[in-house]
Amino acid sequence: YKNNIHKNMHSEYCDRIYQYDKDFEVDGKIHVLIVGNSFARDWGNILLESDMTDHISISYSYTFDDSILERINSCDYIFAFMDKNDIPQYVWDNTDEAQVWGIGTKNFGESNGVIYARRNSEEYFNLTVELSTSYKELNELWQSWWGDNYIDLIEPVLTQDGEVRVFSDDNLFMSQDCHHLTRGGAQNYANNLDFTSIFGE
Repeated sequence: YKNNIHKNMHSEYCDRIYQYDKDFEVDGKIHVLIVGNSFARDWGNILLESDMTDHISISYSYTFDDSILERINSCDYIFAFMDKNDIPQYVWDNTDEAQVWGIGTKNFGESNGVIYARRNSEEYFNLTVELSTSYKELNELWQSWWGDNYIDLIEPVLTQDGEVRVFSDDNLFMSQDCHHLTRGGAQNYANNLDFTSIFGE
């Protein structure tokens, strides 16, 4: 809403995950290590908006390096936004393969302005966009490499016609820049993903 905004509010939301760039605490929770760029941070926000938030302890790192070896050794799950072949060998040497998951890519068109220009349409909140071929191909490639340990973030927002939803169940833009998630977008995923398929009952 216009009366509840400030500059860079959406990037601040995505980047709040930087505050979790620290070692795990001894708290009896499920230790979740998230590694990667802003798309990985989006996954962190999805987890924080979900019912899992009270059961997990998150640690974030932009990349794999020697400084997070202790975190790797003490985590229960690793989620990484990257090609599976780019996961360093020492991660596999110190972690059960079933604990390592790939975070999927996502895309919500080229510009929200194209959608906003149709705000007076009766079908406004049902508008969808065509999924870019490059994102579709990357999603399929990574899914084939990661197998069951892949977080597919395109399928949950895909329509029967193969297009991507722009608005959440609460009629909020899911992405402010067509790549990263708003809080409404993160909440939409949090409400629709099956976390038991990852963490169990």
